[in-house]
Amino acid sequence: MKNLYIVSSPFQCISAMEAKTQLGLDENILIAIYYSKDGEKTYEQMREVFKLSHWDEVIEIGLERKKSKYFEYPSLIKKLKKDAYNMIFTGHFGQFQNILLSNLKANQIFALDDGAATLRWHKSELNPNLEHPLRLSKKIKMLRYSLLGLKTDFDKKRINYFTMFDLEPYYGETIIQNQFIFMKKFIANKKIDDEIVYFIGQALYDEKIVEKETYLEYLEKAKSHLVTQNKKIIYIPHRREENLKDLNYLVDDNFKIQRLPTSVEIYLLGLDVLPSSIYSFYSTALFSIHKIFGIEATAVYVNSDSIKIYKEGIEDAYSVFKKSGVGILS
Repeated sequence: MKNLYIVSSPFQCISAMEAKTQLGLDENILIAIYYSKDGEKTYEQMREVFKLSHWDEVIEIGLERKKSKYFEYPSLIKKLKKDAYNMIFTGHFGQFQNILLSNLKANQIFALDDGAATLRWHKSELNPNLEHPLRLSKKIKMLRYSLLGLKTDFDKKRINYFTMFDLEPYYGETIIQNQFIFMKKFIANKKIDDEIVYFIGQALYDEKIVEKETYLEYLEKAKSHLVTQNKKIIYIPHRREENLKDLNYLVDDNFKIQRLPTSVEIYLLGLDVLPSSIYSFYSTALFSIHKIFGIEATAVYVNSDSIKIYKEGIEDAYSVFKKSGVGILS
């Protein structure tokens, strides 16, 4: 039977490759969704990742920005309905994914990791023991698809997890630990540069999670901490991080900015010499890189009083880091 993977970010692509490798799955179809809000960098990085592995079919959605999804989605779903599936994996649970999962037949359905969102999904948004009433606008959108003959009543109790996180089952769901078998095949015989540290940036003030001044203050703190340890920092901006000129005053012999053409995990695979450690705020790349490469990882703690949105999810991420061998710089 066929297996279906629905991805919309570079790390979701990595998770999809790992799932099919670890579970030994054949007949694999990848659906890559490009959202206009994520920009061209996301599209480019996703392609860089999924081309590393063989797929029996790749379906790309969102390349024609002006094309109406209202007609594109139902057309694809009706095509996919012609087959039954062994496993379906999805790294997001938006409108398209919910309608797709409501209409396809599959033996099992798995959530793929999408950073800290996985923790939020499992704890609340996809927990079938909790009620999450639909907003009126979403009800209207779902009604439009119902008028096209599509179901919109996906059962959350069918969701299992393929994840790097150590999750506790809530309702009898299957949780498979991602062992990163595919990635680990490429990491033998790499050396370590004790002087170099990578700092993985996050679009925290671009996305209004913290104020710009707060982000820069914590970044200055991390830089000062590392420089006193005679470390040289390479700052890796997030693909949605646009205001890099705000960081220019930090640039000197000890602090360089380097934008990557692909995800940081894939970039590290291509290096012969790895950094001695990885720093970030609450990017779950700290967790994945620590698990894949065994590199020391440290999260710079942002006080919850400085966080404007997603406070609970961010605190959950720090809690997971503490239990998983990721250091915390307070």
